[in-house]
Amino acid sequence: MNAKSHHARARSGNALRRSDAGDGFGVSSATPAGFCAARPVTSLKASRGEMIRRCFIIALGLPWFCQAIEPANAGTIPSTDPLVPAGLSVGDSFQLVIVTSTTRSGDSAVIADYNSFVTSAASVGTSVGHLGATWYAIASTQGSPNGTSRTDPAYIAPAAAIENAVVSAAVYLPDGTKIADDFTDMWDGSIDAPINVDENGNVVAAGTRVWTGSREQFSGQWGYPGAWPNGSGGSAETTGFYWNSLGDRAPGFYRYTEVGQTGQTTAGSWLTLGEQQGGNLRFYAVSEPLAVTVPEPAALCLAAISVVGLMWGRRR
Repeated sequence: MNAKSHHARARSGNALRRSDAGDGFGVSSATPAGFCAARPVTSLKASRGEMIRRCFIIALGLPWFCQAIEPANAGTIPSTDPLVPAGLSVGDSFQLVIVTSTTRSGDSAVIADYNSFVTSAASVGTSVGHLGATWYAIASTQGSPNGTSRTDPAYIAPAAAIENAVVSAAVYLPDGTKIADDFTDMWDGSIDAPINVDENGNVVAAGTRVWTGSREQFSGQWGYPGAWPNGSGGSAETTGFYWNSLGDRAPGFYRYTEVGQTGQTTAGSWLTLGEQQGGNLRFYAVSEPLAVTVPEPAALCLAAISVVGLMWGRRR
């Protein structure tokens, strides 16, 4: 072999070793020409830039995504939730009040039936459903049928709205309108604004009738059925019925029940407008107290962030 041929072969071998080593981006000369043409160095740099851009967009959107998919713990609400009234901050508590969009009869004498109804009305899929809260009907009921002894195992106690829909904090509509400052303000005969927003955030037309079964009992305090026991042995203690309450079975009264009306602020109208016999009407409902908390990321969001990180690491 002459010197010229030897040098030519050496140059060829060096070139082969360099191409086998690749170009520094994992692309060797053995790679098909079409792939190399589609993935030049500038294209790879552009792909990394695009990945950074996408990760940035995802990071910006994750907080809102997390809040949308993560239900609050019952009895709590993150400070970033739009249902938190203006002026409240972490550590404060409040309650929501609605008038249901759905209706039912007032024939049941058992308060649990109405609590179940309003909680179901405010369930997942509504503007307040993500709270997972328990709701209580602003309603007064008859309890067990007339003549049922209080010692009977089947006896069901009557209920007063003021004791069922317990108010222990400021009360607001879902749109942020304040209804009452506290328990006293809620039941003193007037409220700050009409209760006219349903569980979907829709305004209910003024003049819409609502089952309440409630009226004034003690001086200046509303939210009781008629003849509610006051410690003096009222008529309900001896006859076994409470006038005009839901499920009222008082003989001779034809089961007329107290109704309220939306668009009103005096207790004589929003709670006790008059009486109605039968039919399906809406109900007012108060949520359990909601404590404003610091928002926490959902587990799914943490998982999503991890996936983005892994994708970026592999691209590097």
